[in-house]
Amino acid sequence: MDSWTDPQIKMMREGGNTKLRDWFKERGVPVNMRISAKYQTPDAVYYGKRLKALCEGKESPAMPPRQPVDISVDYSRGDPAGKEKLKGESDEQYIARQRKLNEAAKERMRQKFGGSSQSMGGCGSDPSYQPGGACGGGG
Repeated sequence: MDSWTDPQIKMMREGGNTKLRDWFKERGVPVNMRISAKYQTPDAVYYGKRLKALCEGKESPAMPPRQPVDISVDYSRGDPAGKEKLKGESDEQYIARQRKLNEAAKERMRQKFGGSSQSMGGCGSDPSYQPGGACGGGG
């Protein structure tokens, strides 16, 4: 989280996954709905607007009336950068897209942390690390 901005941290603290799941449950958004569709529902859009207003100290928008969510409606075509298969995508296309995304992620990690094949040097990479002690083997 050291690369997160203060507003992003505030949004996670005020919102977060647990609160969003609770909101979806309260509003009747099905758990088994595709993630890409779930995040495009009117209730998800409202949640995002309400959270942004809260974090910016603004007045929340009016809450939409609760309506049943029809899981047969695809609110999204899918997320091209996501793990789910896109609507109309063949298995071969899906696998190729996932490989490309994986390689792009590896390249971003190389650019951020260097191209070394050695570990990144965090506490979890230190074989002398002792739980409860300081990073670097303290104990």
